[in-house]
Amino acid sequence: IMKLGLSSEPILLKKELVLLRKKKEKKNEFGLRLISLLMIMKIKSWRLVEELSLVRKIKNE
Repeated sequence: IMKLGLSSEPILLKKELVLLRKKKEKKNEFGLRLISLLMIMKIKSWRLVEELSLVRKIKNE
């Protein structure tokens, strides 16, 4: 899950991964935080794409 699309994700998430590797005792906590961050970002970007396509449709009409 964590390796998917990391190159396109912001540096902040890469820092989270480094922290995840350093603090293995808090692995689950950081993992959950990272996954939730990724999900939030994907939802936001999906909504943004959806809104942009709606704007384009309105402009075309």
